[in-house]
Parts: sequence; structure tokens; C-alpha cells
Amino acid sequence: MAGAVAASYVGRLTDHFNKNHIIIVSVLIIIISWVVLGLSHASIIGLIIGALFLDLGIQSVHIVNQTIIFEGNPPERNRINTVYMVMYFVGGATGTLIGGLAWTHFQWMGVSIAGGGFGLLVLLAHLGLRRRGNN
Repeated sequence: MAGAVAASYVGRLTDHFNKNHIIIVSVLIIIISWVVLGLSHASIIGLIIGALFLDLGIQSVHIVNQTIIFEGNPPERNRINTVYMVMYFVGGATGTLIGGLAWTHFQWMGVSIAGGGFGLLVLLAHLGLRRRGNN
């Protein structure tokens, strides 16, 4: 729900703001959402808030990534988008596997730590690539 509402808003933001900054803020929202989710295992309101922020962050990063794809190399954007979407689903399937293993061994806190850890890895990778000059 939050992602659907944010989609057009984030799309407009990409026209006016630095896309790297939007990605950083979005990934920080993802990390914060996992903290909220981890601390809210017994609170339905906390789980709802965490899930809404998680959806907002993930959809925002996705929209900015696709905006970057569609802006660059127009003749090849369909192929690039295909590779991006395949990797997006591979990442989702891998996250599901790891989330299932985290639940089996560590329950909700393990899932929250794994999700937040992936968010932190994405942030560090993005900042590392940005410092090297890759966008």
C-alpha cells in the first residue's frame, strides 16, 4: 500500500533530486523498518508500521533503479530491465530462503536481523560504488 502510494511521488522526486540521495534515504528507511519490525514482534501496530515503511523503502529503491535504467541507453533498456528484473526476483527468492532459515533457527528476531543486515549491505555497497564513481 505504501509503495503504491509512493510510486508516483518518488517518480517525481527523481526529476528534481539526486537519485543517489533518494536511494540512500530509501535504504535507510528499509533498515529502520527492520528495527521497528524486530522490536514489534508482540505489537500488531508496530508490525503494521514496520511493514508500511519496509514497503515504502523497497518500492522507492525499485522505482529509482528503474528510472535510471529507462534514462540510460534507450536502445538496450529492455534487455537491461530484463536482467534487472531477473536479479530482483533472484534476490527476493534468496531473501525468502534466508528468512526461512533465520526463522527456523532464531525466530522473529533472526528474520529482523537478517532483513536489516541485507539493508545494511545494500547501503554499504551503494556507498562503495558511489565513491568509485559508478552510478
